[in-house]
Amino acid sequence: ASIASVRAQDFTDWEMAVVLDGSRPRTKAVVAAIAEHDRRVRAYAHPKSARYGELYRDPIIRESKAELVCHLSDDDVFLAGHLASLVAMLERAEWVTEAPLRLDPGQGSVWLPTNYGTAPMRQAIAARRQIPSGLNYVAYRREAYLRLPEGWTCAPWAAGASDLFMWSKFFKDARLTVACTAQTSALKFPSGIRARKAWKPEKRLAEIAPWLARAAEPGLARKLQLEASVFERLA
Repeated sequence: ASIASVRAQDFTDWEMAVVLDGSRPRTKAVVAAIAEHDRRVRAYAHPKSARYGELYRDPIIRESKAELVCHLSDDDVFLAGHLASLVAMLERAEWVTEAPLRLDPGQGSVWLPTNYGTAPMRQAIAARRQIPSGLNYVAYRREAYLRLPEGWTCAPWAAGASDLFMWSKFFKDARLTVACTAQTSALKFPSGIRARKAWKPEKRLAEIAPWLARAAEPGLARKLQLEASVFERLA
């Protein structure tokens, strides 16, 4: 479902690297079948890493000729205009993010708009204080990534979220230009919440598939934002 949401993007000039981090044979077979029909999709199979395959991302980015980089978790989906939105933002900044939109079963949506471009927020991210962006909503220019002393690595568990560990490396670069928007064009289905922890893959797919079918629905993200809880993030 996640890969299908990328293949259905309005922006079509992309290449996808699927990192198989200790994946089972069935997963490898599914990705291989997709790659056979879409040459933009390539699989990179590796033994299980210490965390979520972060160290396998670095050589892919360094060897790629792409100018822009974004990420997608394997249980989330992009709405149809997501890549086009990120590409437009990256015309004026090196690291960009949309506002996360999280869907929790039985509890509706949670919208988390945050401005990461202010001096206090930049300092907070550099110091690895938790932020809500995650992987799906961030994109960056490859040249900004190559400028860093160190790229993706498996963060120590004590360091917290692996994505925040990576974003802190970006924000230690005083030259980094940042752009943020309260808009959103991707849906996050957190796997760590209690309601989903016991779900098997079939049930996860049954939840995600109807949203994938609505990915091109005009105004869907805006509708979910207006219905969402905002919590304290807006402050």
